[in-house]
Amino acid sequence: MKIPKQWLLSILLVLMVTLTDHTAASAAQKLNDGSASEETAASMRKQKSFDPEIKLEPYEKNIFQSEAHTLTLSDVPSGCSVEFSSSDSDVISVEKISNNSCRYTGIGYGSAKINISIVKSSFLFFEQKKTRDIKINVSPKAVSIKFAKSVRKFAAGDSAKLAVTIRPSISNERPVFESSNRKVARINKRGKVTALKSGKAFITATLQNGKSAKCKVVVY
Repeated sequence: MKIPKQWLLSILLVLMVTLTDHTAASAAQKLNDGSASEETAASMRKQKSFDPEIKLEPYEKNIFQSEAHTLTLSDVPSGCSVEFSSSDSDVISVEKISNNSCRYTGIGYGSAKINISIVKSSFLFFEQKKTRDIKINVSPKAVSIKFAKSVRKFAAGDSAKLAVTIRPSISNERPVFESSNRKVARINKRGKVTALKSGKAFITATLQNGKSAKCKVVVY
C-alpha cells in the first residue's frame, strides 16, 4: 500500500512537535531539579526568544533621483540570513548585494521604506524573523537657484541666514556656499553669514549642476 505524501508530512510534523515538547519538558524538569547547567539554561532562553538588534552603518536618508547608495547591517547573528525589499518600487529600488547589505536607488519622487528582515531557519519549515523599516526620501536635483535679496547690509558682529530659492521647490539639494572675502564675512554650509569687519564680500551659492547665484554683503 502506497502512503500519500501529505500523510507522511503530517506524521513527520506530529513527531517533530511531540519530540520538541518532550525535549523542552525534560529540560525544564532538569532546571527545576537543579541538574541543568547555567549554559543549558542560557541556551534554552536564547532558543525561546529570537530578538536580535538590527544595527545599521551610517546611510543616506535623503537622496536624489537616479542616485544609488549602499545600506549595510553590522553584527548579523551567525546562521541568519538578511532580506531586503522596497515598500514602493516606483520611488526606490532595492537590490541585495551581500548577506548584510543592499543597494537602493532613487526612481521617482517621494518617500518609501526599505524593509529589512533577519531570518533564522529552524528544523523543517519553521522560521524566526526580526524586522525593521527605514524611511528614504527621494527628490529631484535642483536646476536653478537665486538669493531672495541681491544685496544685504550688516553691522560688524551681526549674523543672519541668507534666504535662497531653489527650483524645483521639492528638491532637497543644498547649495555650496562660499565667501569671496572671509575676513569681512564668513558663511557656513547652511547659509548663515557672519559679519566680521567693515568691507564688502560676495556670497556665492552653487548647485551640483554648476548653476550659481551671488549676493553682495556690505558690512559697516
